[in-house]
Amino acid sequence: KTKNRIKKIHSSYSFSTMIANILFLCMIIIHNDYFGSLAFTTKTIHPGLRHSYVPSSLSLYSTSSSCIMSAQYGIGSMNLTERWLDLVQNGHVVATTTISNPKASVQYGIRTVELDDSDDDTKKKIACMEFVQEIGNERHPQHPLVQQINATLSRLQSSISSKQQARQDQQYAVQYQQIGPYAAQLQLVRTLRPPPSTGFGTGGGEPTTCHPPPYDSTKDSFVQGPYRLALRPLVGSLSNRDLPPSSSLSSSSLTTAWDIYHNVSPADSRGHYLLIPTVSQEKTNWRGQILTRKDCQDVMILTQAIRPVGSALICYNSVGAGASQNHIHLHLWPSPPIPLLFDEHENNCNNGWNCYAVSKAKPISTITLFHNDGNDVHVSVLEYPVCCIKLSSTSTTNLGIALAKVVDIVQEQDAPHNVGLLNRPHNKHEDNATIAAVVDAYVFVRSRERSPRIVPGSRAGVSEMMGVFHTSSEDQFQELISDNDAMETVLRDVSYEPRDGIWEEIQSRLMNKKYNFLVEQ
Repeated sequence: KTKNRIKKIHSSYSFSTMIANILFLCMIIIHNDYFGSLAFTTKTIHPGLRHSYVPSSLSLYSTSSSCIMSAQYGIGSMNLTERWLDLVQNGHVVATTTISNPKASVQYGIRTVELDDSDDDTKKKIACMEFVQEIGNERHPQHPLVQQINATLSRLQSSISSKQQARQDQQYAVQYQQIGPYAAQLQLVRTLRPPPSTGFGTGGGEPTTCHPPPYDSTKDSFVQGPYRLALRPLVGSLSNRDLPPSSSLSSSSLTTAWDIYHNVSPADSRGHYLLIPTVSQEKTNWRGQILTRKDCQDVMILTQAIRPVGSALICYNSVGAGASQNHIHLHLWPSPPIPLLFDEHENNCNNGWNCYAVSKAKPISTITLFHNDGNDVHVSVLEYPVCCIKLSSTSTTNLGIALAKVVDIVQEQDAPHNVGLLNRPHNKHEDNATIAAVVDAYVFVRSRERSPRIVPGSRAGVSEMMGVFHTSSEDQFQELISDNDAMETVLRDVSYEPRDGIWEEIQSRLMNKKYNFLVEQ
């Protein structure tokens, strides 16, 4: 087919046009070879949930433009970097809300900004940046909050050089500061995100529950109201056939398809997705924000399918631990996060699987499960300010079983919790794009959602537990960076204690003959 097309091109067009067409064909071949072809299944959709699919686009890689958002990340056969740029360029990562004192309608989100490149007038440099504007007063906003946010955004965005920066983390309009293994990041636009569901995010510094209120679809913001999923493009729906063969190393498979949507209030301008058990199955998948055993199996398979290895974080927040909506969902965003792209101490770029404070923590005690069948699962309690149980394996089946058991125990204690999941290669010499990866799952066991002492107005979610703190005001940001121990104090304040007790319970429940356990100290 390619030869016939070239013959037609040669007979009808100039030589330069022929070369351009050949290059275009090569781009298609390379694109399909690396990312695969993502086929979507036609399926019955609930009448209240009509979706449109976001096609991939090659125009972002044309010779007339370049995007400074160079991080590539995806899941299975889906290139999520490319799809995020499609969403932003088509104006989908935008939301509208109403703020008070005085009352005003505000639009906020992510948009592409064209930057001048003084080194090359033939190319346009594109960046994804946050914005906020007052509807009706776009050019001259009157609301103090909008003025404050815009002043900060303008200062940060003007600091980006028009020339290519030497360091990747300097290419983003983000204010952050690293203190030891932790980082604080200022994110003013997130203050405008939708309010939490009833029973979510309402507590102060007092202990909180991990069990959500009874699920009620009429109060589910994902299926009702102005932020419902039906109003967002469906980025894709992942089933077993969309995942690489290597992710089925232990013959496990997804128990349901998982839909991918963008988050209307992204925590990262490079991309922030929601992973949701397909909403087309109302009977089984319209349910509250609490992990089931099937969810634990699926999340391991999804995490192992991240490509390139280590390029994205998948995470879960329970009620009382950062969750705001009562519909089962996970989050996914690029890794490393912007504040951890560059290692200040080592003077080099970080990789995505060991850049976090928690990924540098040492185990205090470890047990090994399933060691008789060659698919070991290592379960450890870490030396870390918040109680953290780490599980690691290449076997998604065994790892899913172990995670489900740990989550069951935590839920029995009614302890708020977060789960952060990363994959990594067996060793640094392996091919990240094709191998079956090791999955690391970090289970953070907590007592409360907020610290009563440090930034008490801010809910701490999985990002904070991993070591990256999001702040919604200059005052909060300064509070976290003015004291070298502030971020560690937040983690200690929200930790489940005594942690020795829950670790002993986890060990006794896992050290069962059917798990083929082995104790390591």
